[in-house]
Amino acid sequence: ERSAACQVAKLVCVLKVASMSNITLKYFDGGGRGEAIRIALWHGGIQFTDERFTYDQWKEIKPTIPGGAVPVLEVDGKTFTQSAALLRYAGRRSGLYPEDLVEAMRCDEVLDIVSEVLTKTPQDADVEVKKAKRAEYAAGPMKGKMGLLGSYAEQSGPDGFIAGKSFTIADLVLESTVGMFESGNFDHVASDYCEQWPALVALAKRIRAHDIVAKWAASKAK
Repeated sequence: ERSAACQVAKLVCVLKVASMSNITLKYFDGGGRGEAIRIALWHGGIQFTDERFTYDQWKEIKPTIPGGAVPVLEVDGKTFTQSAALLRYAGRRSGLYPEDLVEAMRCDEVLDIVSEVLTKTPQDADVEVKKAKRAEYAAGPMKGKMGLLGSYAEQSGPDGFIAGKSFTIADLVLESTVGMFESGNFDHVASDYCEQWPALVALAKRIRAHDIVAKWAASKAK
């Protein structure tokens, strides 16, 4: 009994130390790749500094950021990069990362699919060339990846989520991605692009209505 009590005391101590970590998230003043991290940390009751900046300010800030890209997370003086890694950390801290290994694998897969879709999006200084490249991308490689997400959304049924029965960080990323298209913020791709996959659009709406996301939206509106 004494041994068990000691183990519990140690666990409580570890949790207290973890909760007192000095955390700063650095990202643009908008949604994008930083929003899911914000929501996960906020949901977990984890205190953090939400350091935001404009695109004009980014020009001066960029040289100070390891790797020259955001978001980055500073934890007790150490800086960490790569949005998926930061989100997994936030998800584990807040209980939004699956404990089940199969669901965790699906969760990771969704994060990687979205990352691939975004990083492989064609860019070009010539607007017309960029427009043509993106039309080709949207009709080819991106359609294949988004269609895969659409099939997973269909498998989730009317009450499930993208990685299984539980709400996870993968759902936050999925909603953000669908919302990016719907808002018209994916240049040269139609805002109704995701309507090719009704289950995907339906799941995104269900995620927005979820208590976690709804409360986060309400907290921002105050």
